[in-house]
Amino acid sequence: MPVVGPKKTGPNRAVRLIIALAVFGAILGAFVHYWDKSPTAVSIARNAAKRVPPSEGKDVYDEFCAYCHGFNLDGKSEWFNKTDKDPAQSPRMDDQGIAWRMPDTLLFSITKNGGQKHALPGIKSEMPAFEGVVSDKEINMALDYIKSRWPEDLRAHQKAVSKGKKPADPRHLELK
Repeated sequence: MPVVGPKKTGPNRAVRLIIALAVFGAILGAFVHYWDKSPTAVSIARNAAKRVPPSEGKDVYDEFCAYCHGFNLDGKSEWFNKTDKDPAQSPRMDDQGIAWRMPDTLLFSITKNGGQKHALPGIKSEMPAFEGVVSDKEINMALDYIKSRWPEDLRAHQKAVSKGKKPADPRHLELK
C-alpha cells in the first residue's frame, strides 16, 4: 500500500516567505537608491526638509562655485556671448544676474548635469556637471546660500517661479 503524506515539492512555506521578502527588499532598496539620486521636483522637495542653514552652503559655494561665479556672486562682466567661438562665461548669481528668474528644478539640474544640457541653441556653456563631485545635499546647500544673498522681493519671486505661480523668464535657459 502506498504511503500517503505531504508531497515534497520544494522549500517549505517559511523559506518561500523569506525568499519573497528578500526579493521585495532588494527591489525596494534599488528603487529608493535611484529615486534619491534623480533630480526631480519630488526629490528636491524631500531634500529641502534636510537642508541646513544657508550660511553652511557658503563653504560649498566658495569651494566649487566662487572661482567662476565670484566670491561676491558677481560672475563675469560679459557673461553672455552668443557664439560658439567664445563660450558663455559665468553669469552673476547675485540680484543683478538671472538665477532668481529660474525655478529650483532648473538651477539644481544645471548644477548637477552641467550647463550645456540646458543651453539655448547655438550657445556653448562651460558650466561643468557636478554630479559625482558634490552630493545633492551640497548642491542644495550652495543654492540656498546663493538665494540667501538676494533681496527678499527676488527670493519671493524665485520661490513663486519654483512653485509654478509665476512664469520663468523665457529668454533664458529651459529645463529639458
